[in-house]
Amino acid sequence: MLTQCYRHPVSRAAPLPPDERRAQIIRVATPLVLSLGSRVTTREIAEAAGLAEGTLFRIFPTKAALLHEVILSTLDPTPMCDQISAINLADPLDERVAAITEVLGGYTDRISAMMGATQDHLHANKPGNAKEFHLAFAERTAALQSAIEAVLAPDADRLRVSPRQAAGYLRGLIFVSHHPMMGLAELSTTTILSLLLDGLRLPQEP
Repeated sequence: MLTQCYRHPVSRAAPLPPDERRAQIIRVATPLVLSLGSRVTTREIAEAAGLAEGTLFRIFPTKAALLHEVILSTLDPTPMCDQISAINLADPLDERVAAITEVLGGYTDRISAMMGATQDHLHANKPGNAKEFHLAFAERTAALQSAIEAVLAPDADRLRVSPRQAAGYLRGLIFVSHHPMMGLAELSTTTILSLLLDGLRLPQEP
């Protein structure tokens, strides 16, 4: 007697809304771009995202357009600002500055890696895209400045300069210490704390 087999229809996940699908592709593409740079192919990205390459091109018309969005996503300061804003203002100043340094250092390393990985794309960039990158950098700087300033504000009376100036100095010191061309990678969080706070903090009363 033959056993009759019945094929049950395979259920597929409901398609994501366009914005979520776009974000998913950028999220999947980011580590590939960091690893392979501009050499990464749209086929590799589509496979990693579980999509047909044609579907990818319906969302991003060209590979250059996708790389552009990946870079802008990397520059987005929102996740880092959220981490900085979550720092407990009741913690000692040293601990708060150390927490900022760790967050900002990791973010700076990520941006440096992305800029290095996409040099070919950036050099071939259109003027309009370059303007958008500059705007993204400016918005990033303003957002970071505000977030860091708010974390330093509770100790305004213990600083030689305003929290705004102190936030700028901290950003600059972290950027320089993490920039691959500066040769200062040996600057640890402890060293940055000592350089910054011992220079900014007013002497304590005996």
